[in-house]
Amino acid sequence: MLSVVLFLVLLPSVLSNCPSYAVQGFGGDTRCYVFKATTVGFVKGHDVCAELSGTLVSIPNVAVDTWIQSQTMDLFGGIGLNSFWIGANAFTNGTWSWNDGTPIGYKHWKEYQPATDATHICAAAYTIDGSWFSSLCSVERPFICIVPGTPTPSPGHVDPKRAYVADPTVPVNLLLKKEHQ
Repeated sequence: MLSVVLFLVLLPSVLSNCPSYAVQGFGGDTRCYVFKATTVGFVKGHDVCAELSGTLVSIPNVAVDTWIQSQTMDLFGGIGLNSFWIGANAFTNGTWSWNDGTPIGYKHWKEYQPATDATHICAAAYTIDGSWFSSLCSVERPFICIVPGTPTPSPGHVDPKRAYVADPTVPVNLLLKKEHQ
């Protein structure tokens, strides 16, 4: 019984490969998120994420978008912040893309957005509904970073002489004895 309780208590830390200051994504999303309530301009937000070896958040699909919106409602909306930076911009020829240069596939632009002028070239999202809008890059907002997690070793790289398959019916001392025989 104790082993089952320990397993259930330790399971989240084993499954999460995110740094302690980050949150594991929703469902099958294995990305690590850092929600920053500090308000800064778009470029400063990008720089802070880069210092964490990450980038401003990209939103690949509706499931991730919905999860982010629910998180920001709780984290940012609760302290009166109604929008936040996401990692989309129109820096290159007015074409919207994510910070890493990849085109935006999934879109959640608010009606009449993005603006077509050359000054609103950074993207933000509303905490209330998650919809996106183009903005002046100098406006200060909270932001979300995606940061790398700790790589999980693949089964192909396990040394079979040092790996054990946990079998709750076999005492550990018997497993260790077999290794030394």
